[in-house]
Amino acid sequence: MDAERLHHRLTVRFAGTLPSEIRDPGRWLRGVALPRWGCGYLDCETGMLWSSGRSCPVCEDIVADRRAERERVRREQRLAAAGLCQEHGSRPGPSGAYGECELGRAAAVVPAQRELAGPPRGPCTECGCRIFLVGSALTDGLCKPCRTEAAAALAVERLALAEAAGTFRCSGVGGAPCSRDALPNRSVCARHLTEVLALTGAEAS
Repeated sequence: MDAERLHHRLTVRFAGTLPSEIRDPGRWLRGVALPRWGCGYLDCETGMLWSSGRSCPVCEDIVADRRAERERVRREQRLAAAGLCQEHGSRPGPSGAYGECELGRAAAVVPAQRELAGPPRGPCTECGCRIFLVGSALTDGLCKPCRTEAAAALAVERLALAEAAGTFRCSGVGGAPCSRDALPNRSVCARHLTEVLALTGAEAS
């Protein structure tokens, strides 16, 4: 601080203090006369800008905020004393709830669901669970368990039709599919029967 500003500060502080109130001049100088009063703006001197002499805008905002807070507290106290809603000022209904408050909660906007990154998702057409729409799900719309159950049910249906027609399809060897009819009293066709007998002979030897 320059000397002129300190001199002005000491003069103003001493002018607003009765001499009888200063019992310890040293403590009064350090605790009352010398400290700068104001906001965090260094040019502020007790609510006034030292360089221009104008009111400090930061201090004005602080004073306005404090005044608004005091008004808000007094309003809430008045409404609470009268038994009114502190937000809308309305009286409670027969149920004890405030009508405008209930309507405000009912009209609250539901936040939009956030879109997740990655493959598209959708419901399984069979069970309704959420699945990734990739691979086989793009064509049949089924999750893996429902797809497995559908394949098993189709196999049973085909077997029943074959039994009704008196013909059976070859079960194949080693899990390889075969479209030929099975031999009578056999589960495989003539081609795969040779492979089955060869494997049986190899195991016996």
